[in-house]
Amino acid sequence: MDTIPNEENQIADMLPIYESARFEAPATQKGQRGSKKESPVLLTVVNTKRNGMRIAISPIVMAQLGSPETIQIAIGEDGIALAAYLPDNQTRFEVKKMGNKAVIYCAPLVREVTEIFDLDFSGRTSISFSEISYMQTVEGQRIAFFQISERSLQVSVTKTFTSQEALLDKVTI
Repeated sequence: MDTIPNEENQIADMLPIYESARFEAPATQKGQRGSKKESPVLLTVVNTKRNGMRIAISPIVMAQLGSPETIQIAIGEDGIALAAYLPDNQTRFEVKKMGNKAVIYCAPLVREVTEIFDLDFSGRTSISFSEISYMQTVEGQRIAFFQISERSLQVSVTKTFTSQEALLDKVTI
């Protein structure tokens, strides 16, 4: 019986192979706690003392990864890879739901990502990323890759002002 190739299989055959030697699992382990945009926000790192630390992943990305209940994260020199399975990576993070987004609540992971990529949260609560590329493992497992660079940052700034500055209540860059 002949099979009809579908578009998703053809796309998967064209994806680059994930090279685990270029990434390493974060030092953070499971159990550690702690405006309108032109492009859709696909990944957001929230780093606040008052409202917590978390990484939010859009439903679009989660669907591409197969909507796993846990996520593996690998940190490369120029970005972050996320997948249900990553070779040579034993670290897993539980995915919770917050609205329609998937969220990883792990303050040590947020601190690690912030430090490694020198993310500046001065005067802001979150940094969002809208550029994504996909790759795959040798076994065909899809991986989402977010390049973290100045060019890829979308910064949401929320600040409480004095009554004299009330007109500048909320700013989005």
